[in-house]
Amino acid sequence: MTVSMHVLTYADVIGLVGHQVAVSQHAGVELTVECVSTPETFAGLTSYSIRLTGPTGHPLPAGTHVLHAGGRSFELDLDAVARDLRYLHYEAFRVELRETAAHVA
Repeated sequence: MTVSMHVLTYADVIGLVGHQVAVSQHAGVELTVECVSTPETFAGLTSYSIRLTGPTGHPLPAGTHVLHAGGRSFELDLDAVARDLRYLHYEAFRVELRETAAHVA
């Protein structure tokens, strides 16, 4: 089965805040999109970071993961940045062309 990948935009990510996304390579593991930074634009590129939390019992290795939400699949390069008693905290850093992000900035 081929899964078509969605090109993730800032507007898409903002819509996911507070929602869970499934991690395809790790059955049953879901992450919650906690927050998205304010986008910064420089030299025609817009950058922002995404913070997600997941269960401590199922740590994800650093790297690219296919996530599913709202009938769409997309890739994020995740790195674990913190751990507390209940959650592992991950961060992804995104860069997109200014034209793609301009309607929400």
